[in-house]
Amino acid sequence: MKVYCDVDSKNKGWMVIQRRMDGSVNFNRSWADYQAGFGNLRGEFWLGNEHIYQLTKENPRELRIDMEKFDGTKRFALYSKFNVSSESKKYQLYATGYSGDAGDG
Repeated sequence: MKVYCDVDSKNKGWMVIQRRMDGSVNFNRSWADYQAGFGNLRGEFWLGNEHIYQLTKENPRELRIDMEKFDGTKRFALYSKFNVSSESKKYQLYATGYSGDAGDG
């Protein structure tokens, strides 16, 4: 599986599971699309629920969510443990250990 990776200011690598930048990809999709993934790693994309499940099923990972408003305001949420359940459990998201400035909503 090919993935998009980003390196932060502390030289820490992050695997990107979703990227939205300019609305060029329609995210109003079917279950099958979200399961398999869609878009282009060079632009907007969703990695795919099955891929995320496979990456997190053995060991929970850290999850960082970076957000930016249209006015340029940036916020982030960091979860120390994150995983996604299997398809039989509808790829339910589990995240604990919040820190950041985005709020734990």
